[in-house]
Amino acid sequence: MKKTIVIGLATILFPLMAEAVSPALISPDTTIRTQDKTIVIEETDDDIDITLYRHRMDGDSVRSQQVFKGIYLKGRSIEQRFRNTIFDVPLNFSRSKDRKGDRRTRDVGLGSFKLGFVNLTGDAGDHINASSSLRYTIGLMSVSCRLNDWLVIAPNMDIEFNSIHLKGNYSFRDVNGVTQVLPADAGITYDKSRLHITYMDFALPLILRKYRSNISFYVAPALKFKTASSSKVWLPDHKKYEKHGGDLNLNPVVVEARIGVNYRGFNLYGSYTLTPIFRGDKGPDTRMFAIGFGYGL
Repeated sequence: MKKTIVIGLATILFPLMAEAVSPALISPDTTIRTQDKTIVIEETDDDIDITLYRHRMDGDSVRSQQVFKGIYLKGRSIEQRFRNTIFDVPLNFSRSKDRKGDRRTRDVGLGSFKLGFVNLTGDAGDHINASSSLRYTIGLMSVSCRLNDWLVIAPNMDIEFNSIHLKGNYSFRDVNGVTQVLPADAGITYDKSRLHITYMDFALPLILRKYRSNISFYVAPALKFKTASSSKVWLPDHKKYEKHGGDLNLNPVVVEARIGVNYRGFNLYGSYTLTPIFRGDKGPDTRMFAIGFGYGL
């Protein structure tokens, strides 16, 4: 890649420089304008900094956008490309052209969304309507770093909201400090019953993706910190809900395992909590699992 960039720049620079000045008169700092591009070369004792800008016409004004920056000297190189968006800023690093295995690629991304179906295991799962229980995940930030031609590590942070729908006439209720799945009191019928749990997630995916491939597979451990929870029921004759508990003895921290496959920005995943979602002897012994899909910018 470095050879391609340097050759491309040389193709533009050398003919223009040959016509304008002799080699002996070239300034260490050079700015060259050609069509809609500007090339800036800055040289110090430590490095040669080559920056390429692209110009966009906006009425009578001209706004420049930096699209490439490269630094080359003393057997090392740093190349950076700008897409002029906060969602994707890739950085390509290579210390030397003779050390191809030492190349690093970092992607910083903001913005993703996932939608999945969620369910519970054990006795609690018998009362869950899995076809309508949904998980919404909003990706806040991800940073991926290529370790070699096949492996990428990509820590990320998400906000996850689980809306678990109960079927029949049951709800999660906190009774004397113990959370249980109980039927409604005699003579009462629920119009709908929901268990809501929100987590802040921190995951560390290890991705198997060949360099330049669009498809990848990953496994990831995740730590999920509970930020909010509630059990609510709605009665047919009442527009407002009744709350059957807030904390519900849910574990404040849950460990989850994830697997998935990515194709470009699209994602298909499965997850399973390795620890119970309720504290021991304070609620049903149940785990949460989900399958879903998503898209990241």
